[in-house]
Amino acid sequence: MDQLIERLEKIAQTMVDDGRLFGATVGVVNFKGQKEIASVGKVGTGQFADELLSVNHIYDLASLTKLYTTMRFIQLFKAGQVTPNTTVKSILPDYGNDRVTVGQLLLHNAGLPSSVRQVPALTKSMLETDIMAGELINEPGRVTKYSDVGFMLLGKVLTAVTGLTLVTDMTANLLTPKKLTASGYRVPGHWRLAGTNVPLCANRRRAGSWRHPTGTS
Repeated sequence: MDQLIERLEKIAQTMVDDGRLFGATVGVVNFKGQKEIASVGKVGTGQFADELLSVNHIYDLASLTKLYTTMRFIQLFKAGQVTPNTTVKSILPDYGNDRVTVGQLLLHNAGLPSSVRQVPALTKSMLETDIMAGELINEPGRVTKYSDVGFMLLGKVLTAVTGLTLVTDMTANLLTPKKLTASGYRVPGHWRLAGTNVPLCANRRRAGSWRHPTGTS
């Protein structure tokens, strides 16, 4: 394991030296559950340019949280609380489309756009409007197109079905039972390591590639 982590560390350092990354954290876990982890480079640029990246820094999972959302909905399917064919409008009456289903949202074929409007200053009101509009770019079930809007909408569906806030539900029914103890939410009262987070845009060379986190963020 020592040799492998050293090789990975060298690869990461080369990418930092070449300017492809500001910093990187690499890790190895073997079949015995033994772990090795290493970090190289800086946290980011700008105000983070002098902050060395460490193995204790916490990364924003961003769209990887879509996996968490999917796991939670599988639990709801098994419990009979909702089905893949359940329409969003039957759960969220104010939603602007009566054809989009929960299953289509999970499969990225609901016909929704990939993201909300691209503006310099996106307000919460604008975000809510775009999520709930139900405006389609394709017929539901016809075309597979990755959509952040769809998974943000799933977050609203989850809240409506369970009657719990997103943070409370996901923590109680997924994060805690699955022992995902290093995962959490950057909201007051729910994220104890706020001072060690790696900003999402700070460690990307192209800040314009940022996408809004999913329904579980």
